[in-house]
Amino acid sequence: MKKVIVVLMVMLSATTFAQKGEKYRRGEMRQMTATQMATLKTKKMALALDLTKEQQAKIQALNLENATQLTERIAERKARRNSGEMHKPSADERFERKNQHLDRMIAQKGKMKKILSDEQYVRWEKMVRRNATHRKGRRDHRSARR
Repeated sequence: MKKVIVVLMVMLSATTFAQKGEKYRRGEMRQMTATQMATLKTKKMALALDLTKEQQAKIQALNLENATQLTERIAERKARRNSGEMHKPSADERFERKNQHLDRMIAQKGKMKKILSDEQYVRWEKMVRRNATHRKGRRDHRSARR
């Protein structure tokens, strides 16, 4: 009986530690500068898509532009939250925000199509879809806990 209890305790503690190790740390990315975020993203893409030096330079510039815009949006949202101006957006505000987001995605897709070869573009689209699915699953999991 004691052996069974000891084995169960070991298994329980092992699964607890394993889950903590896989946790996504969103705060780490937010503490990076736009240049650091762009560099890391470009290097990941270079590994996954076998980019040439010329492609890496173009994508680095594109990623830097996107990371700069992201840090600006985060700073604006943080300033609104700190000033107490945060409010639940109306349906029109949510529509406008989503519309702007989709416009940015369409523009990003067009720019990537110009930079990447056809094979690389197909692999990039698969990466984007996989990442979006992963984020959606994480978002659904977070909302279920609340």
